Amino acid sequence: TTTVATRSKPRVTGQLITFVARVSSTTPSLHGTVGFEVPSGAAVPGCAASKVRADGTATCHAAYGAAGSYRVSATYSGDAQHAMSTGTTFQVIERGRTHTVLTTSAGPMTSKTTAFTAVVTSVAPATGHPPGKVHFTVTPSAGHTLKCGGGSRVRLVAGRATCKVSAHRLENSGHYTVKASYPTSAGFSASQDTLRNRTLSGVRTQIEPTKGDGGRRETA
Repeated sequence: TTTVATRSKPRVTGQLITFVARVSSTTPSLHGTVGFEVPSGAAVPGCAASKVRADGTATCHAAYGAAGSYRVSATYSGDAQHAMSTGTTFQVIERGRTHTVLTTSAGPMTSKTTAFTAVVTSVAPATGHPPGKVHFTVTPSAGHTLKCGGGSRVRLVAGRATCKVSAHRLENSGHYTVKASYPTSAGFSASQDTLRNRTLSGVRTQIEPTKGDGGRRETA
């Protein structure tokens, strides 16, 4: 008989998960290979024919890009003395946590635009750059919400998204608050960061903690 289980905890997107197949028999000296089927998972080369060790086990490593429940099977090839057998399990993959940090340049602004950059990273054991877009909100102390030059939803490239706003409009608004929000995606959870009471001269900065997934607090 063949059974399959996993050693990794927790099990989240981007994490390299180890699946272990165990082949049991009433007769010793097992030979042959185990072929793992890991649908929707990026399997490390070797999973199609993992050699059975002396203790009857074979391993496969795989990572998933989206949360969900996945069926994983392991089929023992059999040998001269042992018949082929298959074991199956269902693996639940959770969304990886994210951490968002929002920054902007301080001091007098001489350019026509002010750039706000959000950096979104995955939190271990999750790995990889979270995909999708960051929603920027620039709210003056008086007046209407300002929009980024290319729209308020900016696509992440290698974990970074930048919003550019007219420096003239920010200067006229006095104090303003900027929020960068990364929404929940198929593979990662939401996080956000906020810069409060900013001015173009960088007089005061307060950063509130993110909601739930990591964050920071600092004043200057």
